[in-house]
Amino acid sequence: MYSNHEDSEISKKSNSFELWDFSIAAYGKRGIESLCLKLQQEINADINVLLYLLWLSTFKRQLKSDQILSVINVTKFWQSQVVQPIRKTRKILKKSSALSDNAFKEETYSDLLELELIAEKFAQKQLFGDGVTRHIGDLASTKEAAARANLKNYIEILDGTINTADIDELSSILKQDYKM
Repeated sequence: MYSNHEDSEISKKSNSFELWDFSIAAYGKRGIESLCLKLQQEINADINVLLYLLWLSTFKRQLKSDQILSVINVTKFWQSQVVQPIRKTRKILKKSSALSDNAFKEETYSDLLELELIAEKFAQKQLFGDGVTRHIGDLASTKEAAARANLKNYIEILDGTINTADIDELSSILKQDYKM
């Protein structure tokens, strides 16, 4: 488990909404966005859960499958009833030939994208409040070991596969120093 020093460090950092800051920085790293979207499309991965698991890895937190299932359940309703319908509507609008291409269509698309990001941020607030306050997971030997275990367990829960190069690429975001 965690020493008192580690717990106090986590408590100090948890006063801000650092999961969102981490996610924005990580998602903006070259190749991460496309890899996350690939996993979302191919195995129905929730990008917020992926980023949350990687963020927990920055604290060397390694989750077991049942703990990851609990994480998934935190945002499952919100994802299925709010985020995914907004995303679907946004994609329909973009591809629809029945609607004329004009400034109003582009503005509506941008508004839907902004709304989707707001909904994603709310999902992360749910995860952030749950993960930090409960001190879930076991202490791994390294951040990278935690990330590999978390990603492997999550992908297995989804009955998907991920190659080693993709795990390495996702884990590479831990090598950056995210100031939060």
